[in-house]
Amino acid sequence: MSVVKERMTELIQTQPEDSSYEEILKELAFGQMIERGLKMLGRVRLFLMKRCSIG
Repeated sequence: MSVVKERMTELIQTQPEDSSYEEILKELAFGQMIERGLKMLGRVRLFLMKRCSIG
C-alpha cells in the first residue's frame, strides 16, 4: 500500500464511528494543509539560512 493510502487509512480509522463523510473529508483536507505548511516552512528556513550565510 502506498504511503498516501496508509495515512488516509490511519486517519479514517482514528475517527469516531459516527463520523460523517464530510467530517472525514475535512480531516483529510486539514492534514494536507498542515503538510503543505510544514513543507513551505522548511523551504523558507532553508532560504533564510542560505541568505544569512551569504550576506
